[in-house]
Amino acid sequence: MVKEIAPLFEIENCRTRHYPGCTLFLDSVPLEAFRTIEKTYPNGVVCPGLAHVANAVMAVGRHHDACEAVKAHYLPSFRKRIRHHYAGSGLSRKALDWLSEGEFKVSVLALFHHLTETRNLEGELPDTYPADPDGFRRCCLLLERVPELQEKVFKMSNVSPEWAELVERWGSLYSTMKNEFPDWRDAVRGESQLRDLLELLIERASDRRQCA
Repeated sequence: MVKEIAPLFEIENCRTRHYPGCTLFLDSVPLEAFRTIEKTYPNGVVCPGLAHVANAVMAVGRHHDACEAVKAHYLPSFRKRIRHHYAGSGLSRKALDWLSEGEFKVSVLALFHHLTETRNLEGELPDTYPADPDGFRRCCLLLERVPELQEKVFKMSNVSPEWAELVERWGSLYSTMKNEFPDWRDAVRGESQLRDLLELLIERASDRRQCA
């Protein structure tokens, strides 16, 4: 079990929580504090997933495994917060289970909240689109885990020009991902045709904005 340790450093006007190999920042981090953070965690990693689950602004660790250990510590309370917040929302068991896992990519959360007609824990309705293969992969994983959302994807066309372009070519993008990355459920990395297609569609949407 991961336990909180004595502070490794202190930052003025920024509350922190320290764990073995990892620090959570509960307030906005002043620019001048990053030098201290870099000295404490040389070659460290930023852990947005941990920050999301722990309700922190930022999380930094010595390595990925240290962050994952602390994330596991916070997941039970995060899941309780999710279920309490969305009680009576009408979300299906599969939707709640997916949301309770602590997904943190804003683009897939935008897809989830628009299709379920809910808002995030901060009461916001994000409209961020998947701009890279990993973001698109996570969106596809959501649709696989919560299949009742698949028939609603077309609704994202009304969110933004970028989403409209992506929805129109969703099937083609999905096929390209499967062909290029047979193990796409685990990861999609490196240069690829999928990345090129996403960039092309987003550029096309930008042109549409300028012409509007």
